[in-house]
Amino acid sequence: MRVPLIFVCLLLLGAMLSVSCHDQSKKNAVAGERVGLQGFLTQMPIQVNNCKPTVDPIVTDAEDPVVLFFVDQQYSISFKPKTDPHTNLPIIPTNFYNPSNTGKAFFWDPYGTPTDCNDTVTIGSVTITGGCSIGYTIKGANCQNDPVVQIIPDGHFIVNVNK
Repeated sequence: MRVPLIFVCLLLLGAMLSVSCHDQSKKNAVAGERVGLQGFLTQMPIQVNNCKPTVDPIVTDAEDPVVLFFVDQQYSISFKPKTDPHTNLPIIPTNFYNPSNTGKAFFWDPYGTPTDCNDTVTIGSVTITGGCSIGYTIKGANCQNDPVVQIIPDGHFIVNVNK
């Protein structure tokens, strides 16, 4: 079943508008400080060029969609297996859309994805403790890359500043 291109455009536009309301500037974090989400979420959309996203890791919460635009070729996106450490059940990302008829974008709404795996991610000199790292694979014509999406919990998480 082909999805009309206008539907794809409207879906991606809605995702971009919903995440543009967040303040994307990085805070001056203090080591060990509990901070809120503001300033640590990745601004969407992310471009993928030469099999690499412009941002890795992507940091988001379960309320904001992940949007990738493919610049130079068609790519396929697949998620790597992960187990929820609390339930020992597999974490299976759902609510994603990779419009193969256009090959130009990928949209994933992480709503319902666990956020309490206690994983950490480092962005520059800041380490964020808390959340769930979901690995994914980008495959192109002659390339493959394995970046990460860090789903952080709503509310607060721990930040450490690496000197």
